[in-house]
Amino acid sequence: MRKATTLLAVILLILSTGTALAQVNEYNFSFPTSEDITAPYTQGIQSGARGVSGPWDLDGDGKLEVLVTDYTGGGRVHVVEAQGPNDWQHVYSTPWMDSTATVNNARYATGGDLDNDGVQEIIFIAGNSFSANNPNPNLVLGLYVFEYTGNDNDFGTLPASINPLDDADIGAPGFGYSEFIQATDIDGDGSQEVLFAFNGPSSHDLFYVYSVNGTYEPEGLGTGFEVWVQEFRIGARENGNLFGGGSAILLEPADLDGDGTPELSLHAWNNFNFFNADVTGPDTYVVADSTNPDRFLKASPWDNPALVQAAVVDINQDGDDEVFYPIFDFATPAENANINVALLNYEDGEDILSVTTDNLIYDFMGPLTELGLTSGDLDVDGNMELLGTGEFGYSAVSFNAGEPSRFIQIAEFTGGPGGDPENGANYAIHEVDTSIPEDTLGFNTIVQVDSLGAMSEFFETAGGGIFAVKIANLGDADNDGNTEIALALQGIDDSLSVIDRVWNADSSRFEDTTRETAAVANRIFMRIVEFPGAFVVSAEGPDVSGIPSGFVLSPNYPNPFNPSTSFTFTLPIDKRISVRIYDVTGRLVRTLVNDESYTAGTHQATWDGTNDARMRVASGTYLYTLEYGNFRQAKTMLLIK
Repeated sequence: MRKATTLLAVILLILSTGTALAQVNEYNFSFPTSEDITAPYTQGIQSGARGVSGPWDLDGDGKLEVLVTDYTGGGRVHVVEAQGPNDWQHVYSTPWMDSTATVNNARYATGGDLDNDGVQEIIFIAGNSFSANNPNPNLVLGLYVFEYTGNDNDFGTLPASINPLDDADIGAPGFGYSEFIQATDIDGDGSQEVLFAFNGPSSHDLFYVYSVNGTYEPEGLGTGFEVWVQEFRIGARENGNLFGGGSAILLEPADLDGDGTPELSLHAWNNFNFFNADVTGPDTYVVADSTNPDRFLKASPWDNPALVQAAVVDINQDGDDEVFYPIFDFATPAENANINVALLNYEDGEDILSVTTDNLIYDFMGPLTELGLTSGDLDVDGNMELLGTGEFGYSAVSFNAGEPSRFIQIAEFTGGPGGDPENGANYAIHEVDTSIPEDTLGFNTIVQVDSLGAMSEFFETAGGGIFAVKIANLGDADNDGNTEIALALQGIDDSLSVIDRVWNADSSRFEDTTRETAAVANRIFMRIVEFPGAFVVSAEGPDVSGIPSGFVLSPNYPNPFNPSTSFTFTLPIDKRISVRIYDVTGRLVRTLVNDESYTAGTHQATWDGTNDARMRVASGTYLYTLEYGNFRQAKTMLLIK
């Protein structure tokens, strides 16, 4: 029998491959469908969220936010903000722009400060198939920026700027979308760039890096002094498929060779195709020339992509990044289907402008995910983990069989610092039971069966069932000492029918009668789940522990900050402790105190916004930690430039 659950149930699942983590469902979010963000959901126009990202503090109020993308209204982005421990609130939505547009809008949104004015922005791509009769002709296919207006949780009713992506670049105006975009100072020139792969008409599938010269005004719609600068543009199909061909799918910045500067991993659809670019200086990007026979690699015999989200992480903490790409297997013969991931990895001395089977290991490790993938250290044991969206499609068949939903699966790297990331034995797979009663909202029919007087009940599914698309590691976003994970969900039905199925002896068959069909009142498009406390793996399973009393990590001041910030930590006893800075992916940025003895009392630490190599880091959210023994306290802070 399926074990009953509640919204606050802690569910543990122990597998032969490892010990599962504890999970609590903390928050559910259903989209509004009008300009009034408090209005209820209207049935018939939405199947779920395509993207989720965070944590952000885009309005600088010290409360961290999640960005959730929505297909309706021509592509909208909703802001959900942590008000306190286990308390989340929907605080803002970008406006409706075109209610007739297709689902290929707002597939992912990121935060950033592209015009470098110290004011944060929401950035996403929309405009695909907007109506020619749109009342605002300026709302074209492009990169949309909504800038914080200065009022709490307000990013305006019009974009601050739109960078058009049609005509000359695309070749067919009004068509194209992007699954994943990022804003970061990729070339070290002191200003952020926005990076994305754009899936447009077949001859114009392009990878882009853009920056902004000048500044724009909130709600200005391009009336400021900004100039969009195209720093990098390339397509896998250009110059006679010079880089292997295929639609542009993902562009990932990563320090592949550990030299302290990033490279670009470019992934195109054509048979899991990859090639790289090196970022050699401000606005300078280098790709392999036509004489390099290994300038690209088609890693799969089938036409599979890594469809929505990869994970860039220094999994073995040796100073260079690995990139893990999910394999979306719709093109693979069923007997070869899997939910494994591929690994892109370079050793010292290897040419990062070449991609060979030594660098890209297809079908490397799993099962993990077909879709979203990110990273972190949920169990706070110093080992990094890959966090995947798990099974593709939780169906009524699974529910009727008593199986739980598993929208999160985790691969923990157990090889330790310097361990071999290409050794599959160095990964332990953990499944997470994410079941809540609302999982059945992904089904469309409840069948009541009268079988010779004995009533039974089961569910049926329209399509493949509910599934998690993208995933975000939020860290301790609500300051309750626990880590939160956000999931974007799709495949959710609008209504639920109840059918009576009764045996007709005269016709010798079951006959169905629809008793009722009701609209689903609370469709969950984004979920936040929490992993409580630190845990220690033992033979009996996870030991969920609290933080010892008396150890206090204070909020930092100032926050946001530039160029430096300070915080205090209080110890109730003499203790050897470490104080470290991490980025939101869990990657170590700076060690301020390294396993040193401190006396009981209050001590101060200061961070100047640099990494261990004393190089300035990019604007964004960072975690600072107090670590001792098996325990870690963490808080977040925002660096702005």
